[in-house]
Amino acid sequence: MSDHLTLHEVVCVAALGYEHSNARAWDHLINEDGTLIARGKANDTLIDFIILELHDIFNSEASRRDQVDDTIRVMEMARDQLERVDSALLRIVGDLPVKAYTLRNLVKIAAAAYDPDEPDAWDDALDENGKIIEDVLDRDTLANFIVKELAIFTALESGTHSVKPLADVRCALGLAQDRLSRVIYAFTDLIQ
Repeated sequence: MSDHLTLHEVVCVAALGYEHSNARAWDHLINEDGTLIARGKANDTLIDFIILELHDIFNSEASRRDQVDDTIRVMEMARDQLERVDSALLRIVGDLPVKAYTLRNLVKIAAAAYDPDEPDAWDDALDENGKIIEDVLDRDTLANFIVKELAIFTALESGTHSVKPLADVRCALGLAQDRLSRVIYAFTDLIQ
């Protein structure tokens, strides 16, 4: 067993945890030498987040244990942020009239839960018509994931003012938390 992991090995462990069966599922996104082939091109914003975070925090000089510990820490922080957003969305059920579940309102609530120190951080993510401005949230791929999930589900029910999109968003956030937990467990298995 090597003293260090390569970035490609780190990505393979994450893919194994996420996909639950195929460690090589994300090979089309990263080269063996650890360079990104397609930044943000996984067609799954959560996978994009995971790969970009792994790339950003990777330290080839760190010990295997430190590499795994850093990865677990970052994935746990992301999972905690998703949990805060999910909790905030749950709290508004019954507090807001159903008509108020617009994308702009949900993005505002999610942003405040995501980073209480910067509750207005995502205000520029939507244009005046409430449409996502692409690339605004590219600097934070987890925020991008959340806003896109909110947009998908509010668009499905646009005009009907239904509570269903909120339940669907919460389901997607729960699934994302579960997938991040599986990635964490895959790395935990490496050090046990």
